[in-house]
Amino acid sequence: MSTTRRTSTTTRSAQDPRAARAPRPQRSSRSSRSSRTAQAHAVARLVVALRSDDPVLAAAVGEVVEWLDGDLVLCPSGAAPVPAHVHLDDGAAARTAGVATPSWGSGVVAVAREVHGGGATVSGRSDPSAPPGSLERPFHLPAEAGELADAISARAVSIASTTIGVVGVGGGAGASVTAALLARAVSEGGRSTGLVDLSGGLDVMLGIEDEPGPRWADLTAEAGPFPADTLVAHLPRWAGVHVLACDVRGAPTRAAVSGVLASTRRACRVVVVDLPRTAGPDLLRQCDVVVVVAGTDAVAAAGLTALARRLAPLGLRTGLAARRSPGAAIADPAELARWCGLPLLAALPRSPTLRGDLARGLGPGERRRSGLTRAVRALADELGLV
Repeated sequence: MSTTRRTSTTTRSAQDPRAARAPRPQRSSRSSRSSRTAQAHAVARLVVALRSDDPVLAAAVGEVVEWLDGDLVLCPSGAAPVPAHVHLDDGAAARTAGVATPSWGSGVVAVAREVHGGGATVSGRSDPSAPPGSLERPFHLPAEAGELADAISARAVSIASTTIGVVGVGGGAGASVTAALLARAVSEGGRSTGLVDLSGGLDVMLGIEDEPGPRWADLTAEAGPFPADTLVAHLPRWAGVHVLACDVRGAPTRAAVSGVLASTRRACRVVVVDLPRTAGPDLLRQCDVVVVVAGTDAVAAAGLTALARRLAPLGLRTGLAARRSPGAAIADPAELARWCGLPLLAALPRSPTLRGDLARGLGPGERRRSGLTRAVRALADELGLV
């Protein structure tokens, strides 16, 4: 009879009563939804299930899951599915199984361990044309631990959290201001909200560059794991929003982004990400919705069309927030939306006072009755966030 082994402090066997169900997000009362403290919101830990009899593979997977601040449930080969956010299967064992095994859930990620021999590292049989994480091309550990962490984070969907990516077309599109206003509107609606800066300069724009708390430069992959409640509780606050920004020390490393975003999502009901214009598919897929901010001039329209084509294969919910450009050839935001094939989520009016307000240290949303603030509040309502 197969037995399960504890591979790390975050691992528990399928026989453990706590492994019988994945943590369910708890519904907050009205009073807790209006609270501005991170402690008032339950944090759902990530649960990853691995089906394997290989202790070396289990230990390698356990290190990845621990880095993501999660729990690993280890089950023997051939086991029936257990509740978890992500299911991993031993690719080598599954390929050589002589008998039919129970389904291990949908969206299973295959993993395998490297085999060392003759002074070389052999990754085992793998089809390079197959999708990463498939049975034909499993993630090989420990060499592809970073790729596995990205895959786990992308598949760990929690109904308690929504991630909104905001990306601009061209410089000065207003994506960072829109992201900040959107996060503020959601927070004022009573939901715990995180604002993640991946484009740079957000803390200066918000006037919190001197506030204590971690920045991206403090959150390297080597510093992980990042406990969700601890991380978010120590982030700088702006208008009730937990802000993770870049500073003069530089942008985040690719290896740190997935783990930090996963932790932030587990601590906040809504996470707004200020995306760089160069965001790739792996980063975009971590968003539930992508809001594209663009002007209505001809140059923005051309860039918007190219971005829409790049987003289309990803299958993400994507929409346009159009900012009216003075004297533009395309004056109507609805016409711009039809031009690029994206649904129009919001028409953002010009804000003549915004540049001067930011220079004087008046943050986005301080002018409560401005047309731009009201338009972004309507955008939050359109997205179902308030």
